[in-house]
Amino acid sequence: MSTPRGFSAWQIIEGGQPTFMVGCSEPVDCHLYSGKTHNLETPAALLSGIGVNIAFAPSSNFGTQILNRGRFTHSSVFNGVHFHFAPESPGEGMVDLRIGEAGIYTAMGCPMIVATLAGNLAWAHAGRDCLFDRGFIDTQVSSRAHPSVVSRLLNSLDPLAKNRDDVRVWVFYSIKPTDFSHDFNHPQHGPFNKRFLDYLGTRGYPESTAFTSGCWHTSPEGLHLDLPKIIEVQCRDQGVKPGNMHLGAYSYLLDTLPTTKKPGDDPNKRNYIVVVTRLL
Repeated sequence: MSTPRGFSAWQIIEGGQPTFMVGCSEPVDCHLYSGKTHNLETPAALLSGIGVNIAFAPSSNFGTQILNRGRFTHSSVFNGVHFHFAPESPGEGMVDLRIGEAGIYTAMGCPMIVATLAGNLAWAHAGRDCLFDRGFIDTQVSSRAHPSVVSRLLNSLDPLAKNRDDVRVWVFYSIKPTDFSHDFNHPQHGPFNKRFLDYLGTRGYPESTAFTSGCWHTSPEGLHLDLPKIIEVQCRDQGVKPGNMHLGAYSYLLDTLPTTKKPGDDPNKRNYIVVVTRLL
């Protein structure tokens, strides 16, 4: 299948049980939040163009919550596409996405994680603060039950951690490390960025070198994060087998797409990230 109209990237993953498709839209001047929907025309056109008429759009608060379908209590219909929202329950993704349904959010470099187990699919928005507990880095006191959305996502699929050998995980459409810098001299964020570097160095996140690909590196611009590699380490620590962890060129955004960090990018332009479950 060629890249559908309106998408800049498109993947069909046939080994996930279930088969699923993931796409990243062209940049659009739009946001999609639960209870504050704007311009449903664009996501409706994207979804109807790939034959989808049911979509779930959680409202991120850069936490770790993974929602079940019962938490989506509000809906809107636009051009035949039924959008389901959870305004009372902020969340980063959902579990039990069924055949022909889509999960969708807007982003400027925050990757999507997709995990499958025994025919069930769960997905999550995985921005930096979804992956790390800022409160703990600042104070050494946990500020949430799960330190990362990764552990929450895997627990939603496999609550007792009895089947982690069979869980498969993919990461899509992240900001690239070269674009994701954290200035040590920033007047507001510099002190935290230094603490963040110390945290990474003592928590088993390997540094990238000229010979190895790791989770972070430093440059004159500051600390650079490789979110897909960080997700890989966190999945490994949660029992996902290395052979079931899938990173590739699709794990990173195309250079032409906007992020929160690249100079000159329009902060109002975002990409829709979409996952759709389907049968072969």
